[in-house]
Amino acid sequence: MHRLGVGAKIALFGSLGILSLAFSDLAFLLAIVCLCLSLAHQGRVSSRAWAFLKPFLAFSLVVFAINLIANQNGDNVIYRTTLRFYWTRINFQLTLESLSLSLRMVLRLLSLVLVFVVFTLTTKPEIILTGLSAIRGMESFGLLLALSYRFLPTLALDGTRIKDSLQSRGIVFDEGKRIDRARAYASLGIPLVANSLDRSLQLAEALESRGYGMASRRPRRGISRLLHPSLAAIYYLSVSSAFLALWLLAGVGRAVLFTEASHLPSVLPFIVLYLLPTMWGVSE
Repeated sequence: MHRLGVGAKIALFGSLGILSLAFSDLAFLLAIVCLCLSLAHQGRVSSRAWAFLKPFLAFSLVVFAINLIANQNGDNVIYRTTLRFYWTRINFQLTLESLSLSLRMVLRLLSLVLVFVVFTLTTKPEIILTGLSAIRGMESFGLLLALSYRFLPTLALDGTRIKDSLQSRGIVFDEGKRIDRARAYASLGIPLVANSLDRSLQLAEALESRGYGMASRRPRRGISRLLHPSLAAIYYLSVSSAFLALWLLAGVGRAVLFTEASHLPSVLPFIVLYLLPTMWGVSE
């Protein structure tokens, strides 16, 4: 997973994200979640991915409860009751349709989060930026993103130093009323912006002194260590297009109830086709 090309990763995880938004069948959404977990296990980042997912699990329970309460439509009633709230009565019923909808929402959110988490944990930012810089017309944009990414920890360190200096002058950040604390943190803005502008001017002078922009030279390729990254990207795009065509024409991946299993035979090929390149070792 770590040696897979950037283009192949974008095609893989981008197609999984699109399919998670398009598909509404529980089996296919669960298959996308299992695919992301398998890719995280192959990349040996499953523990870090689980650390990212822990805060999301509590949020997923809230989403499940809200969808279960807001949607009470359906003919297959599991439980029905009437709740009294002062002088009003609230009818509540739990149906298979509402339960299926709530599970679909949770699995869709979980699959989208896993797609971004696994892609981020298995891809170095400098590889993405180098790939952007290798595209004709994107050299300046790639350099801008690289410099912005490089100066994020520097800005955080500057903010800490400015906060310490203001505390030494008597400004209190963590005590008092909320409006007083907000004013104290607002005092960090002007020194931090001024310091950042000064650093940007120094960086611009350094780039000009080294002749940046005088000659147009394509950056060297060779960051990707995949044997055929373009073939892997074409493969993932082809598989995704095929399943999207089945979704449009044959209804494969559309929502069905728990009692129906019309799309289950297509789930296993879906998982296998997406895992084949990484299982067979496409990379060198």
